[in-house]
Amino acid sequence: MNFDGTYYKAVCEELPELFADGSSIVKVCVKIGIHRNTYDRWKKEHPEFKTAADRGEQISQAFWEDIAQDGCVGGKHPKFSAPMTSFILKNRFRKDYGAEEEAAKTNSEAISQIKDAVSRLADDHKKDA
Repeated sequence: MNFDGTYYKAVCEELPELFADGSSIVKVCVKIGIHRNTYDRWKKEHPEFKTAADRGEQISQAFWEDIAQDGCVGGKHPKFSAPMTSFILKNRFRKDYGAEEEAAKTNSEAISQIKDAVSRLADDHKKDA
């Protein structure tokens, strides 16, 4: 499958399976002959492409989760590396494994709450003065 950057609805039929070997978005883009920016644009502009891409990304994540699960129970991956698998999961699937991002979000929310509290205290102090 190779495209010239022109959107074809037919790509949606094959897209999910292109992720079946754990491929990244960039690797799938290379397989279908488009740039990553085109992939992102198509997801925004074409609901059927977004559905197919989201499904494919889930299939890729499931592939890596299967490797992690098999590795943890002594499965079929003799060269299994827990640190490498953890790295892949945390960096490729941040929505589900990105603890650092969640911590940053929590810290950002806490800072915002502190700023609001300080602002209210300053307002209260002005009223008392």
